[in-house]
Amino acid sequence: MDKRYYTDLHCHILPGVDDGSPNMEETIKMLEKAYSMGVRNIIATPHYACGDKNASTDRLMELRAKVEIEAKKISKHFNISLGNELLWSPDVVQAVKKGDAFTMAGTRYILVEFSPNDSYQTIYNGLRSFILEGYIPIAAHIERYEALQRKMERVRELIDLGAYIQVNIGSMVGGMLDANAKYLKKLFNQGMIHFFASDAHDSTYRTCRFQECIDHIKKKVDVDYLAAVLYDNPALLYDNKYI
Repeated sequence: MDKRYYTDLHCHILPGVDDGSPNMEETIKMLEKAYSMGVRNIIATPHYACGDKNASTDRLMELRAKVEIEAKKISKHFNISLGNELLWSPDVVQAVKKGDAFTMAGTRYILVEFSPNDSYQTIYNGLRSFILEGYIPIAAHIERYEALQRKMERVRELIDLGAYIQVNIGSMVGGMLDANAKYLKKLFNQGMIHFFASDAHDSTYRTCRFQECIDHIKKKVDVDYLAAVLYDNPALLYDNKYI
């Protein structure tokens, strides 16, 4: 596998807008950590939930620009784009259509989060609602949803529907007795995971671990597909093309 750089498309790096980075000092530490892990493109995805006090789009665009200035101090090749992690509710589709919430880096892709105990039908219908409006949904950190745990046929059905699957890369790391990590590797080797991300919230505990996780899993998964997930799929997202 060629040595190239990574894209982190789910990251709570904007300061002071959600439960991620509380300030620019911590954001800079997160940038430094991501860079050390081989990441050169980040899509900042602050939480968005209908009915909550969400940061305005103007505020988020202002913060993205400030964070990119700090990223460019680390490297001129370090890029910050903007999205949202959208908590599913029936109203959130309209929020995106009205421009109150962001798609991923200005594309048709959107990142959708569900509650861990949501039913499978809720997940299916939520993703379908976005697809019917012309969006390309990515189901965020699917390892958290009880309705999808060790139910490969349901994950396949969501993919057949037109959704893509994101897994937090740290969830892939686990020993022989880690049933969840074993299941995720099985999903991966059957082509049913499309994106890895850090879902980083800070520079210490919920941080970016891209390179160390890749070093751990690369001998246990299909390396050609790993290259597609790490490099090709993010490039297609940025180009607003289907995988």
